Amino acid sequence: MRKFWNYSFLGLFGFFYLISKRAYNGFLDGIFTFIFNFNISYCGKNVVVRRGLIYRYPNAIQVFNNVEIGENVSFTSELDSGSLVLNDKVTIGRSCKLDFSGGIVIQENCLLSENVCVQTHDHGLNPKNAPIGKSLVIEKNVWIGMNCLILSNCYSIGENSIVGAGSVVTGNIPPNSIYVGNPAKFLKRI
Repeated sequence: MRKFWNYSFLGLFGFFYLISKRAYNGFLDGIFTFIFNFNISYCGKNVVVRRGLIYRYPNAIQVFNNVEIGENVSFTSELDSGSLVLNDKVTIGRSCKLDFSGGIVIQENCLLSENVCVQTHDHGLNPKNAPIGKSLVIEKNVWIGMNCLILSNCYSIGENSIVGAGSVVTGNIPPNSIYVGNPAKFLKRI
């Protein structure tokens, strides 16, 4: 109750507003989850999709068990050959943008915080060239902090690694390490 009400009489109006908004948003999330569940290639159990998800090439998307996808996330691809695989217990935060043109595999227990942008293609030196897909594997137990940018030259982020908030990842990250900065540099081993 303390999350929604300050225990004063006039606070009841705010309380009812917040409770009704939460119920309405829960209803919308249920509709988004239902539609997403039956439109992609594979969807496991206990998948939660918040409202505002945009996705392309649904036959190239596989989502396994206990995955949570936040509000206003987008899964896009410039190539029809790319694929996106979200394994068990993956959490994608609000407003993340995942380009799976080259293919993305996110393994178990990974967390992408809010506003993470992942690019798996580039156009070489000419933006009018055809896109070139480059695959990315994010291994188990990786935490990518808020507002990170992962560019197409990164092919793997190693198991148990952390990428600090606001970092720009331009290359591979080895397992059990923390990387931060722009461009992301090694900070320490875990």
